[in-house]
Amino acid sequence: MNQSKLSDREAVKVFWEVKRKILAEFGVKLRLNQADIKEQISLYNDKTSDDELLGLMSKLLQHMEVDSNMMSQKTEPESPKKVAPVRMYRGRPVVS
Repeated sequence: MNQSKLSDREAVKVFWEVKRKILAEFGVKLRLNQADIKEQISLYNDKTSDDELLGLMSKLLQHMEVDSNMMSQKTEPESPKKVAPVRMYRGRPVVS
């Protein structure tokens, strides 16, 4: 998954709202480029009692799942082609 984590504008708006509410309730700043952002959101999802925040978090986690599924479909690893090493002498290939 790339740095942005979210490609949809609606998802980014939801993230900012979740970030603002978590900061107000727990005093913790979340950043979108954190590697474990899903785990942190899930952790605060278990701790909060704010119904609006719970709804926003579930919506955000759904967006993140959709984005991660799309990214995994796009980036299928290609098998590297095996190329025999070329011997070089003074910057020129040597034919054996």
